[in-house]
Amino acid sequence: METKIAIDGRLIGKRGVGRYQANLVRQLLALPGEERYVLFVSHGLSEDVPGLLGVAEKNDRLQIVPLRCRNYAWTEQVEIPWRAIRASCSLIHFTDNTASLGSGLPMVLTLHDTMFLRPLKEIFCRPTVKGRLAYIYRRLIIPRAAPRAVAVITVSEDSRRCIKAAGLAPPAKVTVTREGKKKASLPAAAEVAKARKKYDLPKEFIIAPAAEDKRKNLAGILEAYGLLAVAGRPALAVFGLGELAARQQWRQEFPRGVVFLGYVPDSDLSALFAGARCLLFPSLGEGFGLPALEAMACGLPVVAGFCGALEELCGKAALLVDPGAPAEIAGAVRKILDEKKTCERLAAAGRARAKSFSWQSLAEKTLAVYRQVLSV
Repeated sequence: METKIAIDGRLIGKRGVGRYQANLVRQLLALPGEERYVLFVSHGLSEDVPGLLGVAEKNDRLQIVPLRCRNYAWTEQVEIPWRAIRASCSLIHFTDNTASLGSGLPMVLTLHDTMFLRPLKEIFCRPTVKGRLAYIYRRLIIPRAAPRAVAVITVSEDSRRCIKAAGLAPPAKVTVTREGKKKASLPAAAEVAKARKKYDLPKEFIIAPAAEDKRKNLAGILEAYGLLAVAGRPALAVFGLGELAARQQWRQEFPRGVVFLGYVPDSDLSALFAGARCLLFPSLGEGFGLPALEAMACGLPVVAGFCGALEELCGKAALLVDPGAPAEIAGAVRKILDEKKTCERLAAAGRARAKSFSWQSLAEKTLAVYRQVLSV
């Protein structure tokens, strides 16, 4: 009998969870098996999905279903479950923390982190209406959806501990599937130069991820950068957030040398990682910390926040700092900039560390969860 598994892919084409969704589906299709996958994607995205996944437009094991509604809550609570049943699916995998409260099918939930449990003021400086509604939705849905899931997947042991501590799921019900890195070769010097020119960056620069929420610690990054001596200080390239959005959240003067890149596609980001001096990632909390893994895979030295998931991910292959101590962050950056041996040691350790993470392994463990659920 044919087994169809429905997968929530609404964020494919975006960073963060979108990367998880795309790599999961790509690798599931590469694994042997009789399973067929029904992938639900955002309205208007269906024609782009094969290219984003790197698969043929016609694949006997994949059915791409564009959602009719643009409302996230409606598609999650009503349209995906209804259409999954119509498509004769045996299981639904919700991949972005929230899930339907009444799908009518066995449900697997990927819970990346428990950030939604924090007070709103700890997540946003100045939350937008959309941000407030998303926060309320998650606070209402996740504590009710997680217990209904037949299995919960998360991406680090630290997140697993947080899920247990919050009472969202017992440990026996939670499987850890660590995220992976791209297998692509390192960008050539010409690609690095092209990316620098595209984003108007000088030869010497530090790179850092940012977002509208406080977790990426943009305030700490900017303060630490401001503590570096101006003379000879590399530029600070901030990706994932535009300057306008940054100023709306953090109403302050930014140090000279800060460049906001906004959204950066994967191909450009790899080139920027290959050309940067270090990744500055003193996050206040991560479910996994994919930018750190991708930087290590490129041999880029990493300064990371001393939080559970990043410590677990980086081990001794990064300089771990107190994310609430700008002077300590600045000192770690200066150490990389000034000490060639430290830089070389971190680059080698990062490459070695990154080899133990793969999207294929994540897909294999996820498929094992599907098969276990369906065999019960």
